[in-house]
Order: sequence, then C-alpha cells, then structure tokens
Amino acid sequence: MKEKTTQLHIVTIYNVVLSGIRFVRSLVDTEVLVGQRVVLSCETSDDVASVDWLKNDEHLSRDSGCHGYEMLDSGRVHSLTILTVSLDDEAKYTCSCRDDVTSCLVLVEGRIITIKHHCFHKYANTSSLSEDKILHVCQSNEQ
Repeated sequence: MKEKTTQLHIVTIYNVVLSGIRFVRSLVDTEVLVGQRVVLSCETSDDVASVDWLKNDEHLSRDSGCHGYEMLDSGRVHSLTILTVSLDDEAKYTCSCRDDVTSCLVLVEGRIITIKHHCFHKYANTSSLSEDKILHVCQSNEQ
C-alpha cells in the first residue's frame, strides 16, 4: 500500500507600497528686479535624476535652446536659475517629478512706466533775464 504524500506550497506575496517621491521643500513666490539673477529651488524626498520645469505651463527644455535659464539637479535639490531677469520672466514656474508638483510666482519689479505729460514754456520778457532765470513749468496729468 502506498502512502499519500501531500505537499503544501506556501507562496508569500509581498505588496510593496511606494509612498512616491514628494517635494519636502516647495518653491517660494519671489520678487526680483529687472537685470538681477534669481534661483528657484526645491527639494524632493528622495534622489531623482531630474525634474521637469515649466513656465506658465509650457515646458522649459534642458537643451541649449533654452536661453537665459540654467537647470541643476544635485541629489534631492533641484534648481532653476534665471540668469538675467527681464519683464518677460514674470510668470508661474512649476517643478514636477513623477508623483508631485510645486509652483511659485516670480514677480518682476522695475517695470517701465510711461507718464503722459505736457510741458508749457512761459517766457516773460526774456531780453532782460539771463538764461538761468527763465521760468519753465511742467504739468503732469495722470491718466
């Protein structure tokens, strides 16, 4: 008589839960003057080879065609440098990794303001006045 042998195979299934890579230090809204350099910087929860940068929801390329910007990834810290700020750089900037995004506003100061004004020159009997005594009146009407 043969004995029956039962084999029991136990299979253990491990569910690996990845929390995902998140930003642990977000971008911060920044005010900068025209002509200055500004560095936007954020930090991820783990090393990420690279992140994507967007300006007003348009992708900024890492190739040489992206003039005026410098992108750096150093471990967990990622930065975008605007080398010389112009008025066109005022925008919403976004950094995104696989699982998270962070955004900030860059506000540019030093806008050129045009003031419309009218100048009236009033000269009274200039024959008896020297040049430095001529009255020059300017009026400005804000509109």
